[in-house]
Amino acid sequence: MTEKRAATTSTVTRDSLTTVAQEKLGFSRRESKVLIDDMLDILSNFLAAQGEAKLSSFGRFQVRHKRAREGRNPKTGESVPIAPRKVVSFRPSPSLRARIRAATTDAMRSP
Repeated sequence: MTEKRAATTSTVTRDSLTTVAQEKLGFSRRESKVLIDDMLDILSNFLAAQGEAKLSSFGRFQVRHKRAREGRNPKTGESVPIAPRKVVSFRPSPSLRARIRAATTDAMRSP
């Protein structure tokens, strides 16, 4: 029988990334913040311009076009039109998948 574990979620914020950059790279807090902000701006701008960004050994971000469709208000059951839109999807690289799989397997083995 498998043991059910409580799901814990943690949000990665710009501030938490700044703290990690500061600790691992030895930059000042201000330099770390500029580094993280610039990196995220570059990624965002690249996605907006190119529609796709691949990060080696991490994954691929891709802008997808979703068509218009009919949705339903779950409370009232009323049909609601959903406008066409662009969304960003992420597909992890095989090496990231393997790391996650290994971490999940290790966590399940721990008592």
